[in-house]
Amino acid sequence: MDTYPLKRMPIIGGLNSLRGRFLAVAALFACVLVVVAWLMQEKVQTTAASARANTEERGKLRKQLQELTNNVWQMQRALQDFLLVPDTVHRDLTLHNIEQIHAHLHELDASGITRIHPNIKEVSDKLHRSVDTLRRQAKHLMDVRVDFDRLYPASPILVNEMLPSNTEVYTQAGLAMNEAVENMNLPAQYPIYRAFGELRYNWVRMVGSFRVYISNRFGIFGDPKAGMAAQSQNIRMFMKEVDRYVARIGEFEKKGLLEFQQSESLNKIREATAVWKSAHEQASKIYNSDHWRSDIPILKNDIYPLLARIWTDLLQLESYLQAFAVEDVNALTGIADMLSSAIWVLGLLGIATLAGGLLLFEHTMRRPVSRVAAALKAEARGLSGDLGEHGDLEEVRDLVEAFNEMQYQVHSRQKRLESILDNAAEGIITFDETGRIESFNNAAEKLFGYKEAEILSKDLSLLIPPRSHDRREGYLEHFMRNQIQQLIGHEGEVIGRHKDGASFPMALKISCMEIEGRKLYTGLVADISERKAMLDHLKQMAEHDGLTGLYNRSYFQEELERVVERANRGKGGDCAVLYIDLDNFKYINDTMGHAAGDELLIEVAAVLQKRVRKSDLIARFGGDEFTVLLFDTPPQMAVEVADSFRRRMIDYSFRFGGSEVDVGCSIGVAPVHPGTESADEALSQADFACNLAKRKGRNRVYLFRPEDQDNVATMSLDMGWSRRIKEALDRGRFALACQPIVNTQTRRVECYEVLIRMLDENDEMIMPGGFLPSAERFGLAADIDKWVIIHAIDTLVEQHRTASELRYAINLSGQTLSDLHTCDLIHRKLSETGLDPAALTFEVTETVAIADMAAAVAFLSRLQMVGCKTALDDFGAGMSSFAYLKDLPVDIVKIDGRFVKNLSQNPVDQAMVKAMNEIAHALGKETVAEFVENEAAMELLAEFGVDYGQGFHLGRPDLVAPCQAIGRQAGLGGACQV
Repeated sequence: MDTYPLKRMPIIGGLNSLRGRFLAVAALFACVLVVVAWLMQEKVQTTAASARANTEERGKLRKQLQELTNNVWQMQRALQDFLLVPDTVHRDLTLHNIEQIHAHLHELDASGITRIHPNIKEVSDKLHRSVDTLRRQAKHLMDVRVDFDRLYPASPILVNEMLPSNTEVYTQAGLAMNEAVENMNLPAQYPIYRAFGELRYNWVRMVGSFRVYISNRFGIFGDPKAGMAAQSQNIRMFMKEVDRYVARIGEFEKKGLLEFQQSESLNKIREATAVWKSAHEQASKIYNSDHWRSDIPILKNDIYPLLARIWTDLLQLESYLQAFAVEDVNALTGIADMLSSAIWVLGLLGIATLAGGLLLFEHTMRRPVSRVAAALKAEARGLSGDLGEHGDLEEVRDLVEAFNEMQYQVHSRQKRLESILDNAAEGIITFDETGRIESFNNAAEKLFGYKEAEILSKDLSLLIPPRSHDRREGYLEHFMRNQIQQLIGHEGEVIGRHKDGASFPMALKISCMEIEGRKLYTGLVADISERKAMLDHLKQMAEHDGLTGLYNRSYFQEELERVVERANRGKGGDCAVLYIDLDNFKYINDTMGHAAGDELLIEVAAVLQKRVRKSDLIARFGGDEFTVLLFDTPPQMAVEVADSFRRRMIDYSFRFGGSEVDVGCSIGVAPVHPGTESADEALSQADFACNLAKRKGRNRVYLFRPEDQDNVATMSLDMGWSRRIKEALDRGRFALACQPIVNTQTRRVECYEVLIRMLDENDEMIMPGGFLPSAERFGLAADIDKWVIIHAIDTLVEQHRTASELRYAINLSGQTLSDLHTCDLIHRKLSETGLDPAALTFEVTETVAIADMAAAVAFLSRLQMVGCKTALDDFGAGMSSFAYLKDLPVDIVKIDGRFVKNLSQNPVDQAMVKAMNEIAHALGKETVAEFVENEAAMELLAEFGVDYGQGFHLGRPDLVAPCQAIGRQAGLGGACQV
């Protein structure tokens, strides 16, 4: 609708003006009419000029309000985007929009209407204060959002108290059990071994339940409160078991049956358990409170009320502008009434002679004014005001134009409100207390497929049908009477139905209001299909192995625990556990590479899946280990099933890269019966049976028997690696080797990777593959890492006397990442020797880092704070390498050698190396390519911009340069000679 500016009434008019016609009818009253007309004209001109000036000023003010409103919307959206993606771009955009709001408020203060009307000035001052507060609260919210410890207040308790306590209990229990194994000939050592084992088992289950408790807090597994309550019950149950076994071991201590390490372990376990319980109580209070996440209270209690107050003040300013427009119309109406009164006075004075003039006035003035008044009343009631024919009098036209201006302002405001409703991102539906739909915005039309005209006055059940199991009659009445109360002010999930009949999960949040005595409901609706699909995908990832698609170790153990529990209650039939280990996997992995090993695991998983029943459970338990849970299967039948697996694997040949290899497998079978104490016992028996199958020549099936139980401890002792590794640590029977890392541009050696070798009783060298797996199983990997750290630093200090720029790279195991005391050891050793921390780089493999991201981030961050560099080894080995790279605090990325080994012949490997290098550089990290085996690969790496290379082409691991000093200190003689 166009605006209608008011016109000035001319001083001199003819028959087309009221005065001219009146003079023609009554010349007798010419002088009187001239005076009266002049007075009326002055009044009309003053009022019209004032109205015109006010209209212009209101237009400017309205434009400023529109810009102010846009900035508030943009600021709100930028803040929401920041909460989703907390980067500097959205932060700066949010603060910029707040400053723009301030700028527009200053422009508003400078307007003429603001100076005249104190109400507008008062609202403007309130807006200034609200925006100032909003700026502070927004900055506070954004600071909290990017600070992990402030965002999640319980995080420091988990990292600084519960994690070290957990590690301490697990480590001390393992040390006590090892001592029991070494002294098994002493009295009561086997019961002590079992007591420490049960303590550690229940401790691990308690910690696992707490981890699931935290996951439930984040809503990953459904209703947080129900999940957290269930896990709290599990934690209390397992905590009682831990306390029971601590008390039981204490009885052994009172009898003097504990050895030195066992007594020390018991005391440390008591201390660590007390610390863990106290920290658990603190963390639980935080997770059960509304302040477990700090940004939500700020949004709920500060930001949202401020925004609501700002919108309310903006609407109030808009209402003031509308009121001023009405005042101008009233002023013009008053002028019209004044003219009417003056004419009636003159008419009374000359009623006889002015009868014709009276009739003229009736038709040309009064009736048009009445139509304007009627139109004003119609507009006030929300109806369309129709003026009809209003003649050609200029006064009437001015009045009509003033009415049109008012009508324009009212309709303009209504259109703006309708535009806000139609452009909202969420679907908005308004319906009455009977469930009849009264309004339907554009987002709702897109969501359901109906046009507004099609759906108005229809039942809400057309959009929200009953669930498939709910077939009651009068579902809509039931929904409006009961279910709707649960959705007022809260978001719930319902089933939505599209126009084409398709159903979809939908979020619904309802608010209630009363208008003119009628109760109306407004529903905010959104399609949550993608959100539910993401949760289902997370559950799939949590329960399945990422490579083979089979169930993973965690899921299998949980299911086995339930089976054992049912068996002990006498409710389960005969079950059995199969432990399958591939016989030639290591050979394939070492000779054909990791890619061949992965392909073999995928094919074997497919072979095994075809042989199991739908009711059975198959899982990938470890590297080349698979487990099968057979339901309703007696032991002898389980052996037959296992033998069918074995025969199928005999018939299977693995083909890769033109080579063909027979695989074969060894299978251990362990029955699950009411006498089975735990899932770990069943798995241990199946693992033991598998080892016996391997000992008897591989490619066979072995059924665990009760008489085999006495041989379990004997077999563990026969391995002997725990003792040999401990002796090597005590006597310094380790040596350091060193492989150069070369700059691809200058071809200079800038760093050496430190590698470990073990020396047997005859000073023969044992490679890491011979002792590190055993060290991992016996919990000695962290001790080996500490030995390497101490001796590598001593060696590097001596090397710096002749090569001050030399740097070392040291590998860390997964067990070390869980022990933050190693960081203290590094810091103390650097302080004692005065070595520059930047001369040391600590490497962790990608698989180790991803296995426990929280521990990896905490450990590597501590190293960076000390001043050391950090590196991510074997990058690209995982399925989601890029997703984790930006979250890990590493300075260097070492590209997995599988992509470098055949770099010069394989275009795909070249593309992968380029991509990994570019992404690492984009994140500000240096790159090292491993397995550089020829000059062509080195030249390509230099061309791609990779920073360093490492491999046999550039230098093999050398025992001479880096470990001569260590050899002299440890008295190893020729261990470090060429």
